[in-house]
This record gives sequence, structure tokens and C-alpha cells, in this order.
Amino acid sequence: MNENPNTAPPPIPVKETKPAWYAVGMFGTSLPINLFRTFGMYFYVSMLGLELTQWAFIMFVFAFIDFIDSPIYGYFSDRTRTRWGRRRPWIIPGSILTALFLIAFFNPGGWAMSATMLMPYAMVTFILTETLDSFTGTSYGALFPDLFRSAKSRATTNMYRQIFQFIAMAIGIAVTPVIVDVIGSYGTTAIVYGVVGAVVIITSNLNCHERLEEIKTLEKPKFLPALLDVIKNTKFWIAGLTGAFYTTGVALLMASMMFFANYTLNLSSTETMIVFATVLVVAMLVVPLWTYFIRKYGVVPVWKMALIGVGLAYIPLMFVNSMIAAVFACVFFGFSYSGVICTFDLVGAKIIDDDRVRSGIRREAIFSAMSSFVGRLHRLLVSLGLVLASVIYGYISGDEPGERPADAARFMTAFFPFFMMIISVAFSRFLHLPENQEDK
Repeated sequence: MNENPNTAPPPIPVKETKPAWYAVGMFGTSLPINLFRTFGMYFYVSMLGLELTQWAFIMFVFAFIDFIDSPIYGYFSDRTRTRWGRRRPWIIPGSILTALFLIAFFNPGGWAMSATMLMPYAMVTFILTETLDSFTGTSYGALFPDLFRSAKSRATTNMYRQIFQFIAMAIGIAVTPVIVDVIGSYGTTAIVYGVVGAVVIITSNLNCHERLEEIKTLEKPKFLPALLDVIKNTKFWIAGLTGAFYTTGVALLMASMMFFANYTLNLSSTETMIVFATVLVVAMLVVPLWTYFIRKYGVVPVWKMALIGVGLAYIPLMFVNSMIAAVFACVFFGFSYSGVICTFDLVGAKIIDDDRVRSGIRREAIFSAMSSFVGRLHRLLVSLGLVLASVIYGYISGDEPGERPADAARFMTAFFPFFMMIISVAFSRFLHLPENQEDK
């Protein structure tokens, strides 16, 4: 019996990606970058003697570089067409290069430790580590709304992903001071974290399956029209600016927690681990609860509620003076922080869905990149917070902490982040998205 030549071949079945395989990639992306963002400033300013204002300048410079690189990475990722999909050619090499420059950042050679070379070495390795993290993260983030298109699958996958992220944060933030004491240096710790992170990301991505037949038919977004569409999207800006001010508070809190533990609370490395771990353990334990809230009340209302909780959680940190008080304050912070983490990417995915419905084009990566672009305005605000701490309280570096290092640490950890959260919550009130929008 002859086959009808006009009969189209049957479609190639789509191989589903298991949520856990995608989600574990968050462990790989989070472990090294949390070491970098939590201990990088402490390593260079308190231990190596870089001035706080010099570190602020590095963050200020990179903020402008990041304005350029993130949209470019997203644009090329969306236009990529290979036998491995759109995202893999970016994720795998990006994860390897991020690990290499993380290791370089925490292992300055003797020549880089001189007074004239410390600042440029820190700047170059900082910028390369951060931009390569964007290189990888833009494509990893773009996979989420593409691989998981129903509200139910997104909620389930996001729950797994946040659990993996909190495990990575528990190790990369809370346990790191003890690991450094055992291993002997931040440099060796960076080697371990960098290698483990890269291996996990690569393994995760090799088990993620894009819709290759669908990709062949997708229209390639054009850079300027896509960029203009994003820029004209009011919902994108509201969510982005909410994220920028929220991230400012969290980023400054993370970067200054070691200063807070040492100067304000006078904690040992074990006590510091307990304080850090409280936030992350509580945050991880309540992920299922926040997932339940999302399913019952919707993504955007829960997101707004969690943002208010984070803002209120900074208030106790303004007054704590002991480890016990800090632990109780961290319980409240961890609970609210978990809610924001569980909802933020879901809000972003809904905005991407809204754009796809309006434009008919799938351009997840450029939206992910532009979200990162706006969100990373926080670097300018963090650098402002650092400069204010230096000017107001006289903190220069670990060699010259001034007369009020404890107050400087508290300002960076609680006071400045609290005012950033007031602005974040105000922006969030203007975002409205349909709760029933799905791509089955």
C-alpha cells in the first residue's frame, strides 16, 4: 500500500521535562553566586583592605555594564536555533566560565594584592563573574515559562526550584563561615562551590527538553521592536521597579550581614551560621505553605502580601543586640522572604504570557534579560547605601573601621533596606494581572 505523498509526517512527540531536573539547576546557579554576593564585599573590604567607597564604585560601574549586557544576552538567546535548542548553547559554557572567574575573584595572586592592583583586580573579576552569571541565568530563567506552561505545573516546579535554592543558600550563606574555618580560606571554598555549581547546572540542562519542532517555526524577534515593546509595557516596569527596590534591600542585607555579625552582634563563626541558617531554614520550610496560598488566592495578591512582610521584617533588625534576638527577627524575615521568592518568577512568567498573547511572539529570554536589567538598578542603590554608610559613620575599610562600625553595619543591614522596601511595596500596588491566564 503506497503512502499518500501529501500526508504530513506525524509530529515528533514532545519529551516532557521533569520539574525536579529543571529545578535542581537553581541549586547550581545559587551556590556559587551566593558565596560571591554575600562574602565578596567582606572578603575585599574587611579582609584585604579595599575601601568601602571603592567597592561602591565597582558596583556603580557594573550597573551600567549590566544595562547593556543583559538585553543583548536575551536577544541572542531568543534568536538561537540549534539542534540542542535555544538555551543550552548559552547555559553550559556560561556556567563553566562563571565558575572560573568566581575562583579567580577569591584567589587574587600576590601581584594583585598590592595597593595599586587590588582595586582593578577586584573590579575586573567582579564584572566578569557577574556578567557571566547573567549570561547563564538569562537563558536558564527563560526556560521556565517555556517548559512549564500551565499554572499548576509552574507552581509545582517553582516550589521544587525554591527548595533547591534555599538549600544552596543555606550552604552558600549560612554554612560558609564554618566551611571557610575548616577548609582554611575563601579561595579554596570558591573552587569547591564553583565546580559543584557548574556540574549541577550542566546536568540539569542536559535533562531539560525544549520543544525543538516548535522552535523551528518560531519567528525570530527583532532587537529594536522587541526592546521597544518591552519598554512600552507598563506591567513590566511596575514589576521591574518593585523588584529593583526589593532586591536593593536584600542585596545590601546579604552583603553586610558579616559586618553586622562581627561589629554589631560580636558573633563567632558558629553563631553567625545559626543566625544565617534561621532565615534560610524557615524560608525553605514554609515554601509549601506559600505554594498553597498561591493556588488559593492567586500569584499577584500573595506576592504583594509577601513584599509587605519583608518590609516589616527589617524593623526588628534595627534594634537587635544579641544572637537570640537576631534569631527571632530572622524567623519573621525568613517567612516573608520565602513568599517573595516563591512568587516573583511566577509574576514574571505571567507578564511574559501577557506579552505572548498580545504580540504572538515567544521572546522569553529578552523579557528575562530586561527584567534583570531593571532589577539590577539595585546596584546603583546599593552603592548609594554603601557610600552613605561610609560618609555618615566613618567606615572606610577593615583597617580603618572608624568609631561607629556597629552603627554602620546596622544601617546597611536594616535601616537603608527598610526605606527601599517602602518604595517597593508602593510600586507593587499598581500591578494587576489576570489570574486565569494559562498556556495549556
